[in-house]
Amino acid sequence: SSTSRGLGDVYKRQSQARAVLFLGQVFEQKEMMAVMDELCGGIPYFTIPHPARLLRQPRLKAYAWQVLKKAAAVL
Repeated sequence: SSTSRGLGDVYKRQSQARAVLFLGQVFEQKEMMAVMDELCGGIPYFTIPHPARLLRQPRLKAYAWQVLKKAAAVL
């Protein structure tokens, strides 16, 4: 039944997304992984710091660039 399906299943059926990019420190927390798994419903997802944080902490740019290249490879 549709009530037993998770949000991720609904999102995946309605979306043609091949990947999801989460921006922000909140998504880097381990507690959020289950939520992101549920929301993405099997669609690969990637997390990078928020752009404002990248401007304040330029040393994070190399990490964000590596993640963005991995996301682009999925597309």
